Amino acid sequence: MSKSIEDFFTAGELATLFNIPKQTLLYYDRIGLLSPEFIAENGYRHYSLTQYLILEIIVNLRKLDIPISQIKDYLNHKSSDKFNELIHKKSCECDEIINKHIKIKHSLAFVDKLLSNIENLALNQITLEHQSEQIIFISDLSSVAVGKKRLEIMAKHNQKAFNKQHFKEKAVGWIVDQKKFLMGEKSYSLAFFTT
Repeated sequence: MSKSIEDFFTAGELATLFNIPKQTLLYYDRIGLLSPEFIAENGYRHYSLTQYLILEIIVNLRKLDIPISQIKDYLNHKSSDKFNELIHKKSCECDEIINKHIKIKHSLAFVDKLLSNIENLALNQITLEHQSEQIIFISDLSSVAVGKKRLEIMAKHNQKAFNKQHFKEKAVGWIVDQKKFLMGEKSYSLAFFTT
């Protein structure tokens, strides 16, 4: 071979330069992402200086949590446009993750506030509070709806009242038919007020 072996890195040497396991290079070869320039008779895998630069791209893109499939596609069709597309796509994914966690943080703050309000609730008195005009959603929980049926009605009510992924602050309560209540009938309606 005309090339000097000193101009190549062994798999171990290359892995050490990037502080990655040697097995990672074997995996990259197996999936066709980065194969050695040649394998010597003694079985040692040798990588060129150009492959050092390619591995640098791979390692840095992996640090950005870009999937190997996308890195492979980029390396097979390298261009500044393709690189910008790769980075832009990852940036959009990050925005989605950030927005999702902001909603979770708001939900946690709401639950914390709700728990604080419950702890400070005076149970031995009636309080009146002014509310702006709102639409009321009502689910009938008449005396006919008991047991499983009542829970099914309450579950459907809650599905409409609250977001599937995050808490929303809605005033929830009961509507009681005064005449029926005074006559001893248990006739209630579950309600929430839209905001």
